[in-house]
Order: sequence, then structure tokens, then C-alpha cells
Amino acid sequence: MRHTLLPLAVAAALAGCKSENELVYTATLQAETNGVVLSDDGLDGYAAMSGTTCTIDVNWGCPTADEDLPTDREAVVDQYGPETLGVSELGLHSMVGGHWDAAADIDVPGVRTGRITDGGHLLLGSSDGACWLQHDGDGQVTVPDAACADDAHHAVDRANGTLFAGTARELWALSPDGAVALDARGPSDLLDWDPTADALYVAGTGGRDLRALDGAGEEMWSVRTRDPVRDLVARGDRGEALVLLHRDDGLGTIERRDGVTGRVLGRSVVPTADGHLVVSRNGVRVAIVRGDDVNFFALETDGEDPVVDFPPPPTCITIDQPSRD
Repeated sequence: MRHTLLPLAVAAALAGCKSENELVYTATLQAETNGVVLSDDGLDGYAAMSGTTCTIDVNWGCPTADEDLPTDREAVVDQYGPETLGVSELGLHSMVGGHWDAAADIDVPGVRTGRITDGGHLLLGSSDGACWLQHDGDGQVTVPDAACADDAHHAVDRANGTLFAGTARELWALSPDGAVALDARGPSDLLDWDPTADALYVAGTGGRDLRALDGAGEEMWSVRTRDPVRDLVARGDRGEALVLLHRDDGLGTIERRDGVTGRVLGRSVVPTADGHLVVSRNGVRVAIVRGDDVNFFALETDGEDPVVDFPPPPTCITIDQPSRD
């Protein structure tokens, strides 16, 4: 069930940039998903799809197991260590190794997203017209409505237990102690926290200004990208940022940047900039998630051993995809 490599036109384009490319394509999952994360070692993915949550073999792009959470509308929102988080209209759901641990669920209607920290779980939600933050089963703290806006994106500092929320207009640091407004200095709807560089990477969708802030919102560096930014993510624990750019020719570029200086360390051409990035905690596997597929890659950088070592084909399972009217 492993998929063939990319279409010929795209393969030709990639071949022309072979000297630059650090990404090695591995497989494609052909499915509509509602949240995708990668295991710490990057060998498994977890995706909400077709009313169930599936474990995905990233070398072959196929589901190998599925778990039925209590609703058929869950979203997968985070992965850290052995734990995967899902949210639904009933609250937060915990999975360990792809298996649902119902006893660890937190029943909180109105939850919108959640993140795992070293001290527990942060839940962000809204009810009765108010946006709130909750730590595990503790009481809810009211936070700015912008944090729950439809265009808000979120990132977490797991060590300090801080949830960052960014929009095209506002940037906030949220904790059980309350909310602190950070100086966005421009759109910050794209953001991710780098635990190694101690940096919050921020940019605006379609803009070219990429910045790194410390936890208090002070600017560490700022650069201008050569193409518009479509997404960004910290490269796991490597102290680097990966930035997805939209090229004039319709292809995408993923820039690898140093988290302390912003300097470009490498570039890779990808078939499209339409999607968002997911990276494993060890920084060696990358997924580009789109509306109806997920493309998986291995990231091989200078001085590192190759990370693609295909095992035998797994036992894949069939997940029925709902038909569209």
C-alpha cells in the first residue's frame, strides 16, 4: 500500500533542486483529517479521520490501528511523549500509544483545543459567551476572546505551562494565572514555541516578516523571507524553525532556520505550499497536512545519518471514508 513517488512534473522540479533538498518523500495518506500529530520518534502518526482516530505508519502512509472515541467528531490536537490528545464536544480525551484511556478524560463541554505540559494539561474553550483556560480539573480562568477566535492559532511552552494564542491582530500568553498581552508588532496567527531555543516563532499568513520572541514577548531576531509564509513550526528539539513558503511558480519551499539567529540553514522544495506543517519531537520526520491528504517526509541534514530505513510493509486496515453529497 505504499504510494509511488510524486507526479512526474513535480518530481522533475524537485530533481532540478536536488542539491538543496533535505526532505526525502516517504508516503501519502489519502484521507480527510481533522488534526494530525507525529510520535516523538516520528515513526507513527495519529490522525482523526472518518469518525475515528487512527495510528498511521508514516513510511507506508496507511492506517494500522484505529480507536473509537466517544463521539465521531473528535479532533487530534497534541502529542507529547506517549500521550496523544483529542478534543470533542464532550471534552478532552487522552490516548497512550494510540489507545484511548477513558479514565484520563476530562469532561469539559465547550473545549476548543488542548495541550500537554510537563505539569498536566491546558484546556482552552468557550461557554456562556466567554473564553476560558483550564488546567486539568481545576477552575476556569477567563481569558481574552481573541484566544478562542476562529482565526486563532496556538502554541505551548510545556516547561512553563504557558499557552500562546495568536491572531492577525493580537498575541497573548495564557496561563492559569491569567493572560498577558505580548507586543505582536504585526500579524502573529502563525506561531510555535521552540523549547531548545527558548523562542516563540511568529509570522502572519501571507506575510514575509518572521520573528522570534522570548517568553516575555521581547524580540530576539527578525528576518524578511524571500516568499510569503504559509506556515511555520519548531523543528522538534533541534533548536531550529521550519518555515513553509509559497513560491511564485506554485511550489513550496521549506526553509530550515537557526532558532537563535534566524539564519537559513537549508532549503527544500516541496510540491505545494497548500497545507500546514507537523514535525516529530526528534526533528527527523515532517508531514504536510492538506485538506484531503497528508504527505510524509524524512528530513536528512548534513552530518546526520540517513533517517529513511523502510521496514517491511505493515498490516494496513481499511477505514471507510464518508461520501460527500
